[in-house]
Amino acid sequence: MSAKSFRAYAVRHDYELSIHTDDVPPERPASWARIPRIQSLMERFDLVLWIDADAAIVDPSLDIAD
Repeated sequence: MSAKSFRAYAVRHDYELSIHTDDVPPERPASWARIPRIQSLMERFDLVLWIDADAAIVDPSLDIAD
């Protein structure tokens, strides 16, 4: 449900959106899966913003990079 606000924010501020819903290795808690994902994104982008799925952007008018 929060993906809708993420998409609108990315479009408004010209960001590439990357949503990950794949499974995590069973030997680690789900929260650890973000580490290799963020690392791989940091190889491609100067700015990486991680927002958990239980959050939503309610005021997309401001760019987080500003």
